[in-house]
Amino acid sequence: MADDFTLKWDAQNQQLFGEDPATGDRVAVPFESINADSVNTGRANIDESGLTAFPSSDQPIDSNTDTQIQINTATHDPASELDAANNKVVIANDGTFAISGAARYNEDANWSTGDRMSANFRLNGSLLNQPYYNKSGTDFETAVIPAINIQLTAGDEITFHTEQISGAQQTLAGGAKHRTYLSVTRVG
Repeated sequence: MADDFTLKWDAQNQQLFGEDPATGDRVAVPFESINADSVNTGRANIDESGLTAFPSSDQPIDSNTDTQIQINTATHDPASELDAANNKVVIANDGTFAISGAARYNEDANWSTGDRMSANFRLNGSLLNQPYYNKSGTDFETAVIPAINIQLTAGDEITFHTEQISGAQQTLAGGAKHRTYLSVTRVG
């Protein structure tokens, strides 16, 4: 076994392998010390953390009311960070995270040009951001939140909220097509 190696992913065979950085040759790797959630090589410890969460169905949103989005389904959640019962993400590992999302409202005749909608993230109950968007027409509309990078600690809680100001109840699009989603990804 080589003393120094780089872990690489073989996408064709769907497996990890070790590569000698000096020669580029494949080398034996002590995979018995690797589990699905972390990699320990003596030089690095990488804990996999992150998910994409979305509401499993459409959600009614009252006008002029900040509403927590019912994120209760996740894709790729290796650290079991989605608390579906409370519609929040509970961070499992310290690190730098990229958080992004989108809140898509369905088409409705009660929408008017100039109506407003927003989406925001909260960290342990405190507002992180709140961009507002002006609505144009009655067609569907999506409030997209560009990724923000933030240092998080295990146990931190992220919630996803939305508000719409149309004078009528509107419907937030849910379901497996991920029209409305929250993405939390560990990047460092």
